Amino acid sequence: MGKDSRRYTNDQVTRIIRRALESKQASTILHQDLVEIGKELGVSEDEILAAVRDEQRQQILDRKVQRKKVGFKYHLSSYISVNILLLIINLMTPGPWWFQWSILGWGIGVFSHYKVIQTAEGKNK
Repeated sequence: MGKDSRRYTNDQVTRIIRRALESKQASTILHQDLVEIGKELGVSEDEILAAVRDEQRQQILDRKVQRKKVGFKYHLSSYISVNILLLIINLMTPGPWWFQWSILGWGIGVFSHYKVIQTAEGKNK
């Protein structure tokens, strides 16, 4: 029987391997096994090690962005709840309207926080 001549793109290989690993009982693969698979595919050990380092860096960046998103959610919820409370206080007390200054000033901070997260996500891709 002759050699199988089917060919696959990098994206197809990625999806096929991912599906195969998802159906496997174990959720991890040993580093040496990864290196051996790479060698069988014509990928050098140095290239595998570089890809592993890149993956580790990406995971660190992803965790940092996730923590920033959580911090932003707390910041936004504080902004909303405190400013609702300030609006109620302003409605119940005589005198000029002043709560909008809190909304404006703190809103600039919330918007800046949002832009920092957007920038971090853009750099992370």
